[in-house]
Amino acid sequence: KIDYYELGNEWDLVPDFVLPEADAFRLQKEAWDGIKKGCPDAKVMPNGWTTDMTFDRPGMNRKGFQERYMTATKGFYDFHPVHTHGTFARYVQSTERFLAQRRALGIDGVPWFSNETALTSVLGKENEAAECVWQKMVYAQAHGSTDFIWYNLRDGLGAGRS
Repeated sequence: KIDYYELGNEWDLVPDFVLPEADAFRLQKEAWDGIKKGCPDAKVMPNGWTTDMTFDRPGMNRKGFQERYMTATKGFYDFHPVHTHGTFARYVQSTERFLAQRRALGIDGVPWFSNETALTSVLGKENEAAECVWQKMVYAQAHGSTDFIWYNLRDGLGAGRS
C-alpha cells in the first residue's frame, strides 16, 4: 500500500531553465489527475520543499517559488511537505515561519507533513542526532504534522543520502 505520492524533491533548488515554473505547475496538476483517476484514495503531495517559504540563498534557490507553486496548484495536493535539515533550534524557527506563511496563503487547512528532516549522524554526532530526531518528531506532532520522516545524513557535511 502506498500512503503518499510525492512528486519531486526540492524543486526550489532547481534552476528555472531546468524546470520552468509553468511546467512544474502543469506536472502537479497532471500527476494529481492521473493518480486520483487510478486510486481516488491516494494522498498526493507536491515536491518536498527545502524549508519554509522565506528560504533565500541566491544562486541556490528560486525565491518565492514555493509560495507561487502552492498558490497556482491549490486544490491539486492533499498535503504540504517540508524538509528542514539541521538543528532543532533551526527546525523550530523554520516551522514557525512555515506555519505562519501557510496561514497567510490560506492553505493552513491543508495538512502539512514534516518530511525529510535530518541532522548528520557521523563524526561522533550519533547522540546529538538521536536527541534531535525525538525533539523534532514530538514538536512536529504537537504542531499538527500528519507524519514525520527522518532522513539520515551520513556524509558528515549535511548533504548525504539515507
